[in-house]
Formats: sequence, C-alpha cells, structure tokens
Amino acid sequence: MRKYHICDLLTLSRLVAGGVMIYFVTIQAPLWLAFLVFILGEVTDALDGYFHNKYPYPEHDGKFRFWREPPFPKIFDTGSDLLLGTAYVLFLYLYVNAEWVSRIFIACMVVGCLVSFVVNFTPVRENEESVLWLLGIRRFLYVAAIFALVLISILGLGRSIIETITFLAVMCIVAYLVYLAKGHRLTEK
Repeated sequence: MRKYHICDLLTLSRLVAGGVMIYFVTIQAPLWLAFLVFILGEVTDALDGYFHNKYPYPEHDGKFRFWREPPFPKIFDTGSDLLLGTAYVLFLYLYVNAEWVSRIFIACMVVGCLVSFVVNFTPVRENEESVLWLLGIRRFLYVAAIFALVLISILGLGRSIIETITFLAVMCIVAYLVYLAKGHRLTEK
C-alpha cells in the first residue's frame, strides 16, 4: 500500500462508520457506542485532510483509479461526511433530545446554505478575502454545531458533573487539534 492511499482508507472508514450509525439508529444502540463511532468518524475526517496534503496522489502512476478523477473525490468525501453526520443527528433526535437537535440542525442548514449561496452566486465571490472570511465563519459554526451535539451526547450519558466537565475539557482539546489539522483548508474554495 502506498502512503497516498491512507486518505482513501480514512474516507472509506468514515463511510463505513456512517453505515454503522444508520444500523445503530435502527436498533437503538446505546448512546455511548453511537457517540464513540461519531467521534472516531470526525477524527478520521481531520486526519483525511492532513494525509491528503502530506501524501498527495502522484501525477501519473500508470493506473486509472476512478476515485481520483474529479468530481468523485469531493463527492466521496462530502458524501461520507454527510452520511455520518446526518445519521448521528437522526440518532440524537430520535433517542436523546429532539428539541435541541432539531434547532441545531435547522440553524446549521440555514447558515451553510446561506454562506454557500453568497460564496457561489453573488459578487462577493470575486473578493477572495471576503470568501475566506465567510468560509471561516462557516467552519467555526460547523465546529460549534459538533460541539453542541457532543455536549448533548455527554449530558445524555448521565455522568457525574466532574466526569462531564473532564470529558468536555478533553473534547475541547481534541476539537482544537482537529481545527488546527483542518485549518489550512480554508484556502480551498
């Protein structure tokens, strides 16, 4: 296996995690198990971007691989992210806290669609600094939404206040490291 296949395997593992999460929705798996799969999937998302930039595909290796030809890599990566995230949101909606999860989901959809519209279909797209600023806001709100889902998950686990605060502190550190690993991608429109 070549090093540039690491990002393919990470994306594939996130796709598998999304399928597992759909299964968890159907069997009403324990929250801690669904939460673990979701967190592992999010970590693979951060590592995927890191390894993609560290070990890019060679320009020509003499073999045709459909998953390298545009637009498939972006569709595959985005699709696996959406599958995992949507399945976990559905899990939390059905089994943990429907009111808060629906508010977070609707807010994320509105902001994400609004930023995408402004970046792609308005004169703002001509100003690279404005586009990067908007994409930075969207990235921050994405991280905030994941943090809110993690918080709902942790509170749903019913742990003591000390365990909850400790776990949140660890999650904040992990989130910061994930943000650092993905931060360079803001320049990719």
